[in-house]
Amino acid sequence: MGLAIRIILILVLACGASTVARASEPISPYSSALSQAAYAISISNFPAAVKSGRAAFALARNDNEKVSAARLVASAHFRAGHYSRAEWWLRRALHNADDSARPILGQEFNAVRQKNPWNLRLNFSVAPNGNINNGSASETVTIWDLPFVLNPDARALSGVEFALGIDATYHIARGKDFATDLGIILFGRTYELSSSAGRSAPDVSGSDYGFAVAEVSIRHARQFSGNSGPSIFALNIGKNWYGGAAYTTYQRASVSQEFRPGNGLSWQVFSSLEHQKSIPDANTASWIFALGTALNRRLGNGDGLRISLQGQQTTSEDRNKEYTALKTGLRYGFGRPVLGNSLSLTATLEARDYEYSIYDPSGRQDISLSAGATMIFTNTSYFGFSPSLSIETGTTRSNVDLFDRRSLAVRMGLQSTF
Repeated sequence: MGLAIRIILILVLACGASTVARASEPISPYSSALSQAAYAISISNFPAAVKSGRAAFALARNDNEKVSAARLVASAHFRAGHYSRAEWWLRRALHNADDSARPILGQEFNAVRQKNPWNLRLNFSVAPNGNINNGSASETVTIWDLPFVLNPDARALSGVEFALGIDATYHIARGKDFATDLGIILFGRTYELSSSAGRSAPDVSGSDYGFAVAEVSIRHARQFSGNSGPSIFALNIGKNWYGGAAYTTYQRASVSQEFRPGNGLSWQVFSSLEHQKSIPDANTASWIFALGTALNRRLGNGDGLRISLQGQQTTSEDRNKEYTALKTGLRYGFGRPVLGNSLSLTATLEARDYEYSIYDPSGRQDISLSAGATMIFTNTSYFGFSPSLSIETGTTRSNVDLFDRRSLAVRMGLQSTF
């Protein structure tokens, strides 16, 4: 409330000073509408304040006037408890603001978000991809000491990836030392084959490799006495689709504990147990157990470092799906601008061991290495969203060369800067 009241007082005083200074001049339609909105807020007539503020925004003659009007509409929505609408109008203010106004708008947006029970994030990306079907890097493979020529659609096909995701969170309950949230994730990804891939595999289309997921979750975080960081308990239930057909269903329970000893250091231990059913394989069931830890360090120069290590054991009714895995990851985020923008680097290394494989009597062993870089162009913003560019490359080496993989993707998208 204090933030909204300060906005109102500043605007009312500014309008009043302008009126006194030009008492002999007629008040502009913009100033009149802005004054009416401020007065309506002062008497708690928020619908009238929104109406007058919107009128002032439409009558604004420059960016500064648009920013003032949008902030006033946001204030009216905030005080009326319409927090998502307040966020939208602050984004409109941000879209017209100069660099000097952005910090205070960011503070106002965060203040509204703290009150808003809904947290909605949208992600969209377009990515040229050299291996949209996760196909083999080779044209011929050796299985049981016999050579085989792979069908074109079993080899790596190039194309363009289109992805859209919605991640919504609703705060069910909040207290001094706990928070319970309900989450919903909707994600879809489809592809368009390149002309060369279309010629080599004319019987398939990019949508054959499309993927979608729908998930609901409940998450409870609690700060127990004596712990420096929160304990988090979560339950996720979801379903995947591949190529337009139902693919898997899953239920996952997870728990994590964070420790914050200070000096910019924190670390987590976490575990999860997932039950998964493969629908195309007559609902074959698998159990996936994971255990890991992650270390986060804020460096003296403001950069952030994260190192993670995770082990995984998968058991299944289908022996071909059973494996153990060990995965380590590294992320480095630059706290200072790089070429005026935000930059982060990532790398992962994973080893998988399949005790049984129909392709080799000794089983199957895979080593996968991936690396990526993401730049967010924070100097370019549209309603609080900035363009991003990610480069991701990966390779997998296996004793069964059918599973050798190489991939390169250049992903362009939009990312919220708030």
